[in-house]
Amino acid sequence: MTDNTAAAATTYPRLVDRKLEFRVEAPSATNVQVAAPGMPVAFEEIARIDGAGPWKTFFLIMLPNAKPAVVTLAILSFLANWNDFIWPIYVLFSPERLTLPVGLSKLQGSYTIDYPVIMAGAAIASVPVLILYVFVQRYVIEGVASGGVKR
Repeated sequence: MTDNTAAAATTYPRLVDRKLEFRVEAPSATNVQVAAPGMPVAFEEIARIDGAGPWKTFFLIMLPNAKPAVVTLAILSFLANWNDFIWPIYVLFSPERLTLPVGLSKLQGSYTIDYPVIMAGAAIASVPVLILYVFVQRYVIEGVASGGVKR
């Protein structure tokens, strides 16, 4: 392995390269599939009468109506990627480049555990997730409320 290859193997782009697909788990995708049949067909028919094509109908009518389900899917996918533990261990060999969950596990010693430091790190690691939730909580609550209503 040359020096350039070794340096490239321990960088964040190698971690992000795998994550570009925005990993979606099957239970999360089922959430969107359950929301889709609940949309009235009349919306599509009205859009077709008004002269909208399939793409315009999807982006201007169907997608805004499915926003709670899509936002919930995005939150769950973000949490899955944020809390990922195994993949960063496989691709990030340098201790300086570890992600937060892996870095928190490295704070644990062989014979001692410094709980205050680990708990402080866990609190700091949860801040970005809480900030994201503050901005999208309206959609998540709307999605949960609409999912429990029988039509």
